[in-house]
Amino acid sequence: MAGKQTIKNIEGYVLRVSSYKENDAMVTVLSAEGLFSFLARGVLKNTSKNFSSCQLLAKSKFSLNEQKNGNYSLSESDVISVPDGKSSLLRLGIFSFISEACLKLVIEEESSKIYPWIDKTMDDLKNEGKEASSALIFLSHLLNEIGYGLEVNECVRCGGKTGIVGVSFKDGGFVCKDCAEESDKMDMRDLKILRFCFKCQLEDVERAAFTTEESIKLIKRLIRYIDNFTGVKLKSLELL
Repeated sequence: MAGKQTIKNIEGYVLRVSSYKENDAMVTVLSAEGLFSFLARGVLKNTSKNFSSCQLLAKSKFSLNEQKNGNYSLSESDVISVPDGKSSLLRLGIFSFISEACLKLVIEEESSKIYPWIDKTMDDLKNEGKEASSALIFLSHLLNEIGYGLEVNECVRCGGKTGIVGVSFKDGGFVCKDCAEESDKMDMRDLKILRFCFKCQLEDVERAAFTTEESIKLIKRLIRYIDNFTGVKLKSLELL
């Protein structure tokens, strides 16, 4: 006899939809409570009542049947918002980048800390021209939460707070003119952007004023940093 089912209610963002059977899918959701994966029967049919709520990075409310063995299946859902990537290839690339970064870098214990940032980022992505800067800020705080945030308050080699001229990705932070190697040196503008991104709070994000080109350049630097130190490769970088 099957174990008695209880209902688990969650609200969150869809990070992955993987085909399971002909029209079924396994869906992974990031919520404030953690990461949840569940079976959604028939959800791949565009006539399914749950189709919209299970789209990539849709924010939805889900009622899940929870069995004693810990497995979940979708009972019903209610979509809150669905991201629009059709009007912008950049936005579509950033959607893929955010979902892949969360799936590959965030573990269960860190998900509750990441959730407010993905919530803020998805809201900001509605603003044309802010897409890349929002993604850069999100990536910076994701790195903070998983323990790979850059030290942006002082030189990581001597502790000095003045004469900062670059970033040592090998040592994980800013370096001053007396400690910097030639390969560490960066434009002062890029250093100011990085400091803002790693230090800002949710209420500060509206003050971000850097261009798409500046943001994409720094996102690429941070992704190479992730690759070097974790071995995680983010394939969605190609879309950016």
